[in-house]
Amino acid sequence: MSFLKWSWKWTSLAATSIALFLGLFFSSIRLTGVAIGTVVTIGSAPVFSGALEWILWKSQPTKVWGIATVMAIG
Repeated sequence: MSFLKWSWKWTSLAATSIALFLGLFFSSIRLTGVAIGTVVTIGSAPVFSGALEWILWKSQPTKVWGIATVMAIG
């Protein structure tokens, strides 16, 4: 795929999302500490990715995803 045909809309969305994540992540680290901030980030990532997949792509997460997410959080 050529960069001339690259989707700038999705690239801009990804860049904005990463910038927001980093800014919010580091401000939460400052308030709560490295250990709590990292554990919450790692534990919540599967939940949010499954929810976004369900909302955006109308694809309900599988049972395997649910079990793995519960095991990761628990």
